[in-house]
Amino acid sequence: DVGPCVRRSVNFGYFFFRAEDGIRVLVRSRGLGDVYKSQSLEPVVVSNPENTGPLTDVVAVEAGVGVSCAVFGSGLGRCWGSGTGDGTLTTRVRPVAVQDQRSERRLISPSHFLMEQYVAAGFPAERFLVLENGLPLEQIRRVPWRVADGPLRVTYLGSLAWQKGVHVLIEAVNGLPPGSARLRICGDPTVFPGYSARLRQAARHPGIEFAGRVANEQVGQVLADSDVVAVPSLWYENSPIVIQEARAAGVPVIASGHGALAEKVRHEVDGLFFAPGDAAALRRALLRLVDEPGLLERLRQSIPPPVDVAQHVQQLEELYRAEGRDTRLTFPAK
Repeated sequence: DVGPCVRRSVNFGYFFFRAEDGIRVLVRSRGLGDVYKSQSLEPVVVSNPENTGPLTDVVAVEAGVGVSCAVFGSGLGRCWGSGTGDGTLTTRVRPVAVQDQRSERRLISPSHFLMEQYVAAGFPAERFLVLENGLPLEQIRRVPWRVADGPLRVTYLGSLAWQKGVHVLIEAVNGLPPGSARLRICGDPTVFPGYSARLRQAARHPGIEFAGRVANEQVGQVLADSDVVAVPSLWYENSPIVIQEARAAGVPVIASGHGALAEKVRHEVDGLFFAPGDAAALRRALLRLVDEPGLLERLRQSIPPPVDVAQHVQQLEELYRAEGRDTRLTFPAK
């Protein structure tokens, strides 16, 4: 029983609800099927998009492009969004994806995974271009990666939120032998303080350290003191910047093997996968890095070069020129 929830965000394919202690449930993703929904969170209590009060007895949520529907136990629902009405009761509780009819010639996605979800929702595949995010590589590489004797240096860089699976990582490390690994968790604890507090309570391994928020200009310094970056996300990621940052620093990634993570990391080549939400599987993967001589170095040697922000901009300019668009920036007169 999480009590009243408020809608956190509705994005393509995702409908999130936030309890007082942070995001607790991803109820349904249109085109992706049911993702993560704890039995203890039934029935879901949500606020409607007009914020006129809570909706009770919500058993499912359907989310599409420009439309979302809350489905009640009675079988009826309320839908909001383009062309679906103002939230009055309806028997039509499966939203239809609304295809963007604007005149853009090309659509850019930083991952094939995201592109495929849009195409499944009705967007034309021929308009898509997959273009990876660019990074200021020199900012990350200013501090060279350094070898260190001692425990395996595991780093988490990201949001301290339930859907990011930080609790799964902590549970995995709790079961490692003392002295075998150090886990440094970098993230702002003030965004979801309840969840962050539970993470601290759950951390029993002596090697777990909470480092707080890390500024962008300090990411390279953190990665230079890391053997592996953990991305234990429970939800489907799109194209996590932290994976590109880890590549820039020459650090392998151990990640949940689903969504775009399964696209961005190559299992047994430049990183390792484990089943999403499976702390025991993550622990076994970490133990491999501890016990198998040469595994980390082999993964490091196969890391592909990330995309520099200048290269990213060049690719964008080439796309604009190919489409007959002017790449020069113009500013309105003062």
